[in-house]
Amino acid sequence: MTFAHSLKRFGVGAVLAGAVAAGAVAADPPAKLTLPASDITPVAAKVTSAEPAVNGAEALPKALAEARAVYAKTRDYSGYMVRQERVGGKLQPEQTAEIRVRTEPFAVYTKTLAPKPLLGQELAYMTGKKDDKVRVRAAGIAGVGGFLTVNADDPKANVDSRHKITDTGIGAVLKRVDAAMDAEKKAKTSPQILVGEYKFDNRPCTRYEVFCERPHMSRYAYRVVVYFDTELKLPVRMEAYDAPKGAETSGEMIECVSFVSLKVNGGLGDAVFEK
Repeated sequence: MTFAHSLKRFGVGAVLAGAVAAGAVAADPPAKLTLPASDITPVAAKVTSAEPAVNGAEALPKALAEARAVYAKTRDYSGYMVRQERVGGKLQPEQTAEIRVRTEPFAVYTKTLAPKPLLGQELAYMTGKKDDKVRVRAAGIAGVGGFLTVNADDPKANVDSRHKITDTGIGAVLKRVDAAMDAEKKAKTSPQILVGEYKFDNRPCTRYEVFCERPHMSRYAYRVVVYFDTELKLPVRMEAYDAPKGAETSGEMIECVSFVSLKVNGGLGDAVFEK
């Protein structure tokens, strides 16, 4: 796979339609995100080649280190999270949710906007509160009775997701990418890393595409793609794929998560997360 071919196949795009806006989540062919038109601007795909070519093996560790430093100084953020994951061997429907996060002490709140069966589902967690359990309000008629308190690994708090609410957000994605790269380092592999400049959520980003071709027991994914917002210095999108099988040119998606319309350090207090 050439760099140009890779960039062409795995771009990001969006169109507004009625009361929602749609943007690309996956590649080959793109799936669609559902985002509120009032808050989400169209995503314009714009790809340029780095001249001279960027050394990805040097650039990605620097980007990760910078992101860790910036995240350590981030108090809170809010926006929308769009994710799609393969759970139990099946690719689940794409989810769009409002998300609010306080980094220290960690607290997170999400309210699902799509798909329709999960519309209105709310999850809230605050470190050290409610015996470190999660507050859950189910979607639809099941949520009429209000919030329930459950363990973080309770299925009610992990609908169609590989991750607990306590492992949700930009910080969790940063840890996921760090862990994937650490696993490759320990296995003494030499992943191929391609670098390109993109626009995602109508904001300039640097995109790193990591090919971990050599199989080993600790490998997270055959291909990992991560976008760092140029201004925020934080990872705002991550994709992970299995290796292609047979005549396939692209492996199956493991997971994809994006954060859009982000507002950083808005001053979120306990009231946002107390449910």
